Amino acid sequence: MRLLAATWRVRRIDAQLLRQALAEGPVIAASFHEHQLPLVALHRAMGFSGLTSQSADGDVVAGVMEQLGYGVLRGSSSRGGVKAALTALRTTLAGGGSVGIAVDGPRGPRRVAQPGAVALASLSGRPLVLMVVSARPAWRASSWDRFMVPLPFARVELRYGLLAAPPPGRASRVQGTRVLQGQMAALAAGDAAGHPALSGGPEAGEG
Repeated sequence: MRLLAATWRVRRIDAQLLRQALAEGPVIAASFHEHQLPLVALHRAMGFSGLTSQSADGDVVAGVMEQLGYGVLRGSSSRGGVKAALTALRTTLAGGGSVGIAVDGPRGPRRVAQPGAVALASLSGRPLVLMVVSARPAWRASSWDRFMVPLPFARVELRYGLLAAPPPGRASRVQGTRVLQGQMAALAAGDAAGHPALSGGPEAGEG
């Protein structure tokens, strides 16, 4: 992953939003599940911890993340329970560490924000830094999220957004999830990967 990322030509749009938010304390990095590889590769040594599933696949991911300098938290909304996962993430934030969360993970639907990210922001009082990736060319898996791997020497563009933590209460969380969905969609606007594909494989115009 380090070698692959070293070949990419990277452009960051509104990266100051991430820097400014981190200067004020820990943040919640919110992304789509499909963009995890380039985001992990390009945000090393920034003090982030990530959530991995309590499974054999999760063991592999955890090992990779630790090798790249990330903290690892175990649990997910499919195994280990939502409450346990949110508790681990909230504890990390309270201790001054930033965390990353896939807003549509772990099983989708693809690019549909689930309530967990906004609930975590509301409980912790920490802002969401939104991150969306485009890459050309890139390979796409045929999995539910169409997992993206930018190819060697790809042009990789990172776009950032910022969403303040909503106040406590179910209504504000529901509204906050709608706002998150809209902002993530706006960041991904023009993304060729927003159109469904029949199978995995290389795509010259991927985003």
